[in-house]
Amino acid sequence: MLFPALLLLALSSVLSSKECPHHCLCYEHSDLVDCRARGFLQVPHGLSHGTWLLDLGGNLLMEVRSRAFRGLSRLRHLYLHANQLRAVRHGSLSMLPVLEALQLGQNNITHIDTEALAPLHSLTLLGLEGNQLQHLKFKTFLSLHTAGTHLQLAGNPWNCDCDLHRVFSKLLSVPWRSRTSATTTSYSCGFGDIEIEHR
Repeated sequence: MLFPALLLLALSSVLSSKECPHHCLCYEHSDLVDCRARGFLQVPHGLSHGTWLLDLGGNLLMEVRSRAFRGLSRLRHLYLHANQLRAVRHGSLSMLPVLEALQLGQNNITHIDTEALAPLHSLTLLGLEGNQLQHLKFKTFLSLHTAGTHLQLAGNPWNCDCDLHRVFSKLLSVPWRSRTSATTTSYSCGFGDIEIEHR
């Protein structure tokens, strides 16, 4: 009976004694919060202010409300992939000044507000692959100040009109550099594998 008690004591030293949302796993020494595939309909409350990685992938989130990440100013990695998000709204990411990686792939996103990404001054990876995006506004990406922001845009049902062609031409021009399996002359309606890296 002593061995199970010691095992439980060892586990309790790994699992956080800090606040942790119900149904999530929190790891004290690294401030990682694992809330994957727990059926969440919204961003859970009770997250430690020191959290630097939050994985909410595979849940049922349809929206991220304004100030949902209040108090998480140290968050650097946010995974919201494989949810049911329909849009990225202005204010939903406003509390994340040092966020480096934002994964929004495999959602149902059809729209990104022009100012939605403006607060993300440290972003180096933005995953938008596998959504329902048909159009993009170039101004949406002007707010990305980081030299080295990698955009993942493959697997969206792009509406290949002149406006979108113009947007991608701007994204692929100075100071952006494309990394795609398609040639730069055929990307207007061949976005399938497009990835854009800001330099």
